[in-house]
Amino acid sequence: NYVFLGIVSILVLVSSVKVFSRNLDWKNLVTILERDLEIAPKSVKLNMLLANDLFESATVKNLKEKEKDSLFERSAFYYNQALSTYPKHTPAHNNLGVLYNMTGDYQKSQEHFLKASQDENPTAQTFFNLGLSYQANGDKAKAVENLKKSIELNNKNFEPYFNLMSI
Repeated sequence: NYVFLGIVSILVLVSSVKVFSRNLDWKNLVTILERDLEIAPKSVKLNMLLANDLFESATVKNLKEKEKDSLFERSAFYYNQALSTYPKHTPAHNNLGVLYNMTGDYQKSQEHFLKASQDENPTAQTFFNLGLSYQANGDKAKAVENLKKSIELNNKNFEPYFNLMSI
């Protein structure tokens, strides 16, 4: 009985020390994920979580252009880290496509959307995003083609219809 109580006490003590040491890393989500990536740099999940948080910060917050560009650049870095581990990671390709589309790099945007569209089960959103990228780049024929593919996969989404009307 005393042995069991001693072992449980040691486990509680060790766990408590670990929790308190982790709290030093936890200023916000970015700091904890960056710390975790030092330990597991090839983790697709951690790279995606950090990239998504940085991307969201760049798009949601009212930032100066230089700060926004820095967040986009860091976000792209972590998406590419995820892709270096798992090259067919469709969400990373789709998110990079959106990022590059927002920054005006339509060539890279289309490359990533095309890779995302080659997934076994491509989503309507991927073709919608690809259509938007072609539309922004002035390629109306490819924009229409991909917006129609988006509708084929999900005819309940009004956005592709709306964009087709504006072409």
